[in-house]
Amino acid sequence: MTDLLSAGLPGNVDVERFVLGSILLDESFLHGVRAVLSDKDFTLEKHRRIWRCACGLYDGGGHVDRITLFTALQDAGQLESCDGLSYLIDLDNGLPQVPNLDSYVQILKDETTRRDIIHVARSLILRAVEREAPQQILDSVGQAMLDLAPKEAGKGLQSAAELVDERGISALLSPRQEHGITLPWKWLDYATCGMQPEQLWYLAGYTSTGKTSAALQVGVHAARKGTGVAVFSLEMGKVSLFQRAVYQLARVDSERAKRNALKPEEREKARNAAELLYSLPIYFDDSMASTVPAIHAALRRQKLKAPIGLVIVDYLQLLGTAGRYENRAQAVGANSRALKMAAREFRCPFLVLSQFKRPKEDAKPTLSDFKESGDIENDADVAWFIHRPPTQEQDMVPVSFILAKQREGPRDIEENFWFFPKSQRFDGRDDGE
Repeated sequence: MTDLLSAGLPGNVDVERFVLGSILLDESFLHGVRAVLSDKDFTLEKHRRIWRCACGLYDGGGHVDRITLFTALQDAGQLESCDGLSYLIDLDNGLPQVPNLDSYVQILKDETTRRDIIHVARSLILRAVEREAPQQILDSVGQAMLDLAPKEAGKGLQSAAELVDERGISALLSPRQEHGITLPWKWLDYATCGMQPEQLWYLAGYTSTGKTSAALQVGVHAARKGTGVAVFSLEMGKVSLFQRAVYQLARVDSERAKRNALKPEEREKARNAAELLYSLPIYFDDSMASTVPAIHAALRRQKLKAPIGLVIVDYLQLLGTAGRYENRAQAVGANSRALKMAAREFRCPFLVLSQFKRPKEDAKPTLSDFKESGDIENDADVAWFIHRPPTQEQDMVPVSFILAKQREGPRDIEENFWFFPKSQRFDGRDDGE
């Protein structure tokens, strides 16, 4: 690899020298930046070699200073290409008495991001010039932007004492309910302690069991508590989602509403529900976000306007993919893992809807029934099923909520609920409905 500056790419040689000079003056600095920086963050080839050699010494348990680094470079036959001992001694020339290493590292990461942006842009231009299919190029843009997004550096291993000092004992031992988003149903809320930050929830069921209605009910409930909710639907339009939420809140017959056959008092209830929705922080997207990178980009844009505390995706099997996979199971699994990482990055729960395989003669669903990929079961922090036995349509349909998986709490438990097809809402049988 050649020097990047000679190729006209952004960089800051002085800051690179200050970083290397700092770790040679005090090897303890290397602990803080070892997991953050890589050789790609340096523009000069000799700086990359010095960095790799210093990391090799450090990772091997050796001390890092000018002499040990000099010896290691000499043994590797790279000393002359790094301008010898005199250059190692000169690395800290001009370095402040108290180095501001965090700021130096951020400068290098920013320069690396700028270089990456240039590489991506050049690649897109070249692919367009070579007349690659436009949709294929556009599908890869979202993933490229996701890869370019700055990642928050991990803190590495923390002792119990450091964790207590950072969070405090009271916060670490506080009930989970204080951190979770409450659910509309007492039983599910109690069983899970709510939806916790960074969790990936899967709500699954067979076709026409009310998954979208249940998810929308969760979203509206969270929004009424002040949580910003983003709803990405690949199956229903924004208008349809809004209408369904109105009919749920107003508890009116959605079919009669569509035919303009509501009674005056019902129309008033619907109007009041619409005005309530108008005031809530709930946002609908039914068009552009058809892949996980597109969802990621939409959330980043929305965060600039207002905070988001819950993300709903309807549904997993309809999501497209930017890459190429050998089969559909691999593609679905990749999307599931990407949603899991997005939940961690945005530090909020994701509620993702999923289909089951074909029904098995009224048998209750299990985790193995997830359609097209076993990775869904592995990625889920919570898996919640809706089981609706075959029945004739009626005003109140008996259904079961099954909590099939939970990493931190009870699992394989079931509770009976009512589904009201006319208003498309669920209520517990002990809630007085």
